[in-house]
Amino acid sequence: LDAGARDVARVLAASLGDAYALAGHLGYLPAAFAVAEAARREGLERLHGAWAHFPATVAYLAARWSGARFSFSAHAGADLYRSRAFLGEKLRAADFVATCVRGNVASLLAAAPGEGARVHCIYHGVDLERFDGRGRSPAAEPLFLSVGGLRAPKGFDHGVQAVARLGGQGLRVRYVIVGEGPRRAALDRQISRLGLRDRVELAGELDQVQLLPLYRRAWALVHPSVVMPNGRRDGIPNVVVEAMAMGVPCVGTRAAGLEEAIEDGVTGYLAPPGDPEGLAGAMRRVVEGREAAERMGRTARERARRDFDVARNFERLAGLFERDAVPVGEPAAAARAGAAP
Repeated sequence: LDAGARDVARVLAASLGDAYALAGHLGYLPAAFAVAEAARREGLERLHGAWAHFPATVAYLAARWSGARFSFSAHAGADLYRSRAFLGEKLRAADFVATCVRGNVASLLAAAPGEGARVHCIYHGVDLERFDGRGRSPAAEPLFLSVGGLRAPKGFDHGVQAVARLGGQGLRVRYVIVGEGPRRAALDRQISRLGLRDRVELAGELDQVQLLPLYRRAWALVHPSVVMPNGRRDGIPNVVVEAMAMGVPCVGTRAAGLEEAIEDGVTGYLAPPGDPEGLAGAMRRVVEGREAAERMGRTARERARRDFDVARNFERLAGLFERDAVPVGEPAAAARAGAAP
């Protein structure tokens, strides 16, 4: 076998036993050949996989076959935790790996122990000029806000259950869920079944500008994430950082990367994942401790300015691409010599 065929064989062998990985790698092989050809034709110096699973495999193979440098990014959600086939090999071959949650670093290094120098945690950022915190004026009635795709990992059904529990305890709140997705019909039925039509609203999709008035009026953002049985999870959702930048305290769960942004009792409150009762308790603390909640919102704003400034974090990421490093792994000349046809 020539070098290109051996590379393909190694990727597919690493995918055996994982139907999702095997199907994906087989499906993306034509893309790897096409990208390698484009990289040779255009003289590209680096190929970067924007996700750790199939995009990184395409970039890895195309880089080996074209002699370009190779790097990739790793995310939570359906990326790093959905399939880990061939992950260690990609990490060892990369100039660098950028990830957006500290918890992802340990997961990456479990696949390639001793490679910590290659892994860089760089948070996603928020536009602090757009999400500037000005004009914040919480609504008279307690208003909780959730934003995101209506999908199971977001846990919005637990938010609806929490509102019902608060009502049963004599505390009336409003809950607005912004977003669209496959769970909309199920959430709509749940709202009707629990008799919450007058308190819970499915607002549909809104853009960032349309969200600003809701951030200004919300008493807290609620993000009740859960970790799915297949490993799918949130990292640090952009909406959490937007809310923090607007000075909104956040109620979240101890799941995935939320604890890196929401510090319990400092920038918001945390509850166990999948626990509507615990979530209701955290929401009650916001309502019953208005001054403390607003102080946490101001602290959240400062935390966003310190750690989630999109301009500053972009410069850090750009610096990884621009540094004049010697390519890791097979030298370019040798890679070209063994390039796939």
